[in-house]
Formats: sequence, structure tokens, C-alpha cells
Amino acid sequence: MKNPMSDSRLIWSVRDVMRRPLEWFLLTAALTLITAIPATALLLVQGLTGAATSILADSPSLVIRKIDPTGWEPVPVEQSLKAVGSVPGVLRAYTRIWGVVGGPKGPLTVVTAISTPSGDHSATPAHPKRGKVLIGPGAATGSTVSQLTLNGQTTQTFQIDGVINPKSAMASHDLVVLNPLDARRLLGLPDGYASDIAIDVFHAGEETAIIPDLAEALPWPVRITTRSENLKFLSGSYARRGGIAIIATIPALVAICLLVAATIREQLGSRFEVGLLKAFGWTTADIVRHFLFRALFIGLPAVCLGMLIAYASVFSPGVQWPGILLFGWQGRAPALYLNMGGTLLTLLQIAALTLLPYLIATLVPVLKVATADTHTCFEGDGP
Repeated sequence: MKNPMSDSRLIWSVRDVMRRPLEWFLLTAALTLITAIPATALLLVQGLTGAATSILADSPSLVIRKIDPTGWEPVPVEQSLKAVGSVPGVLRAYTRIWGVVGGPKGPLTVVTAISTPSGDHSATPAHPKRGKVLIGPGAATGSTVSQLTLNGQTTQTFQIDGVINPKSAMASHDLVVLNPLDARRLLGLPDGYASDIAIDVFHAGEETAIIPDLAEALPWPVRITTRSENLKFLSGSYARRGGIAIIATIPALVAICLLVAATIREQLGSRFEVGLLKAFGWTTADIVRHFLFRALFIGLPAVCLGMLIAYASVFSPGVQWPGILLFGWQGRAPALYLNMGGTLLTLLQIAALTLLPYLIATLVPVLKVATADTHTCFEGDGP
């Protein structure tokens, strides 16, 4: 049978919180912020890393670029494909044309691809017709603008043939897809040359193993990067930026904690209050439960609110603030649609790391006082 005394003591605990609205407000605000800020940073890093992993899953296993003392050099298509095609472990090799040019609002990345691996054109994306382009959301200058002027080795104006799906903006935000002939002219690439060589291998574990063979097969110095290296670089970059965001908020969080501590210092574990409850016949267990209920009544909603704010801030469709605040996009921040995989586990871990220390800090001093006798509780304290 349910004990009516437990219900009345729970109501007592709730009323006790409601009698101190300032303490309630400050504690709720502090716990909400303490939960929301690191949760936002961690979820953002997790979401960006998941999105980058999905994007890179469709990227080449290896990318080879020709280098010289002055930087990058174009690669001869026919000679390059013949050389790398002879290396065991290469599933498919194709060359790409890409580069950075000036656009109406800043730099834009122009891309195209040519594929000549024994007549296999499966790696070739659909190209626009001559004089037309597909653009990413960040390359658009307005909903009514139908032309785009690009400044590279030459200046050319193209008809906009379509806009790439905004949901892929993390990879295609400032992208412009051109016809190969237009791209060559804009980038100043001679016929028979490309920007780099893309390679797919039979097994992911072979990426690193065939690098020495690829370097030896080509008759010029090269720089070879792997898909896993790119993912590691992006993950590290996201983690660093997320960490910086957390560190920048530490002074504010410390100030909030100090303010709350000063406000509730006399309430938490008050000897007089505990003594009064003991005088009313409350046992040590009753008193501990009272303060536990009170802490949970404040802590649980605050932590849940903090997690909700973090989740909405990161995973709202088309969110743009990370691009502006963390990645320096000015005026053309991409709309992000991030991967939500593993979010629940991360939120539960953050909730535990926030709520448990709060409960311990609340109950330890109370437990110490509650085990004393009633007379001791009234000594040196008063209403």
C-alpha cells in the first residue's frame, strides 16, 4: 500500500522550492547553461564528423597531385592513368579538373571531371552544357539572377542551369560545376592535362599499402593523400573548434556558478532547517529524501531544457550559426543538415556528468548535518 506520508513529503519538497523563487531561477538558469553549452559543442563536433564521414565515403580512396618547388602542377592525363593503372590494387583511376576562382561574393571552387580508365566512365558526373553551370547555394547571388561571372585565367559569364540541393551544402556550398572545356579555359589548363588523379582501391586497408608503388610508378614528384587522412584532419579541426567554443564560455560559467553559490549558500544543508525537520519527527532518511526531491525538482527540468536547447541549436534543419561562428563564413554561411547518429548516448552522458555532481554537492553537506542530533542542529544557527 502506498505511504501517504511519502506523498506529503514530496509536496513539502516542491513547496519548499517554490518558496525560494530566486534560488530556483538562478539554479535552473545555471544548470541549463552548464548543460547546453558543452552539449552544443559536443553535438556539433559529432554531427559535423558524421556528415564529413558520409561525404568522404563517396570520395576517392587516394588523390595524387604533381608537385614542384613552386607548388602544384597539372598532370598529363594519358601518361598518368597508364602509370597508375599498372599498379596492383588499383580498382579505378580517373583524372579531375578543379580549382578556385573569383566569384561575385568571393572565392568559389569550380569542379568537373574527366574519366578515361579503359573506357570506364562510371566515375564521371553529369556535366552541364557549354556555357552553363550548376551552382551550390553559396554561389547564388539572388533568386532572380540567371547568370554567374567567374574570374580565373579568363573572365567568363555563364548561364545558371540549376542549384545543387541545399541538404548537401556542407560539401557543395561554394561549388560551381562546369563543362570540362569551360573549366579548362577558366583555369588555364592545356588540353590533355588535369588537376589531379583520383584512385579507388579494392579494399580500404590497401590505401596506405599501395602509396609507395604509386609514387614509384609516376615519373615526377607527387603528393598522395588518403581518404582516412582527410577524415582525420576534418575530425581534428572540428574537435579543436568545438573545444575553443567551450573554453570561451568558461569565465561566464564560473561567474554564474559563483552567483548561484552565494545565493543558496545558507539554504543547502541549513543546520536550522534540518533541526526543525527533526523536531517535527522526520528521520535522517526523510530529510535526505526531502533534499533529493528538491534537487531533482530543480535539476531534472534544467538539464532536460539544456539538452533540448543544444539539440535544437545543432540539428535544426538548415542551421547556419556554426558556419558563421566557428568556420568564418561571412554572409554565405552554409545551411547544415547534420547527421544525428549517436545523439541519444551523447545527451545521456552529458546529463549524467551535469546532474550527478550537482546532486552530490547538494546531498553531501545535508547528509553530514542530518546524522547529527536535533540539539546539535540548533547550535550556532537560527532562522
